[in-house]
Amino acid sequence: MGKMQLSAVCAILLLGCGSVTESGGTSTTGSSTSGGAEGEQLYVGMGEYDPGRDWHAIMRFDGSEDLDSSGGTAYAPDAHIPVWDLSASDGTTLNFAHGLYLNESTDDMYVASIFTSTTPLTMGSPMSDAGSVGVISKMSQADGGQTLARHIFGSQTTLKQPHALWVDESRDILYVANTFGKTILAFEPGSSADGDIAPARTVSHEKLGNPVFVFVDEGTDRLFVASMATAVPGMMPSMRSAINIYNNASSADGNREPDIQIAGNNTRLDAGNNQTTHNVWYDASTQLLLAGHHTNELLIYDLSAIDLSPASPTEHDLTPRVLEVHEDGGGSDIGNWSVYGFFHLPENDRLFVSCGHAQMGPTPGAPPNAIKIYDGLLGGSGSGLVTPTRVIHWTDGDRYLPPQPLWVRN
Repeated sequence: MGKMQLSAVCAILLLGCGSVTESGGTSTTGSSTSGGAEGEQLYVGMGEYDPGRDWHAIMRFDGSEDLDSSGGTAYAPDAHIPVWDLSASDGTTLNFAHGLYLNESTDDMYVASIFTSTTPLTMGSPMSDAGSVGVISKMSQADGGQTLARHIFGSQTTLKQPHALWVDESRDILYVANTFGKTILAFEPGSSADGDIAPARTVSHEKLGNPVFVFVDEGTDRLFVASMATAVPGMMPSMRSAINIYNNASSADGNREPDIQIAGNNTRLDAGNNQTTHNVWYDASTQLLLAGHHTNELLIYDLSAIDLSPASPTEHDLTPRVLEVHEDGGGSDIGNWSVYGFFHLPENDRLFVSCGHAQMGPTPGAPPNAIKIYDGLLGGSGSGLVTPTRVIHWTDGDRYLPPQPLWVRN
């Protein structure tokens, strides 16, 4: 979850926490189809912005292409890893897995943990220096508590509440959206990064703001960054949400302005009551850019008409195609739902979207929280309230909520 105004967000979440109970859920009992590696494996990170509540977990659903809760069935996950039971060799545990990346060739899952600390944290604790990156080995078979294979943690890392990460596998670079540090960190080689180590490179700039999500298009060495509270010189207030794009990402270092910035009134990135650009994804085959911004909207930008390799930094106020993941018909519920995460499978144009419900804090249960699947959306022209192909609900939705990061192994 993004936090342009931390105190305001914390107040909202605390009100919501008071409404969350461990019983009285609406989920029904079910079980998922066991498809293993031969079918889709869906990984879902659950949790919210409070380090003191045990509502953080990573769940795996095997054979998720066969799951559909349209008839009311809630599915039990095939694996369930409580994040507080992800521990390093020194006993330090992760806290709120807000970002996931699975290296499918090695079966290692990289986890961006916002609240990792050597001392227990609460909402009233100083939390700006918390955070780490953990690596879980043999993730396709992992279940229950796990000892991390590697753990990037400590003062030299400069990690400050990292919200997401991505691995450029061909170049062996681990990129981290270091949200409260207002930097992008690059650890090289990413496949062996471990312990209290300094990043190989650190990218910062006043226009970068607070990076929340990073995505790498390996073929072009291009880095896409979802940023909140982006500083704009001479603009009051000096912040706005943006998508920042860096070319030649593997050599980016120091104080470097983004090559391209997508921002402005037409983008809708500042729409809603929580101006946090939360997710970004790029599909090279269609040149479509997807963004989520903590509302009920998934924004789709067509980049085919702009120069992605400009001679000097450029800014574009693009108008997106808008998908509404939940809508009352009049737009009044824009702040009650969040596109917390999404994942696109280009081989069959299948889009998975985390849809979380919140009214003065996160709402327990699944439903209303859901994973919604849309087929053929990028290749088509659908917009507005589009009916999903399938919907997935899960058991134990009153303890672990809401759904946030996603990964799908096809």
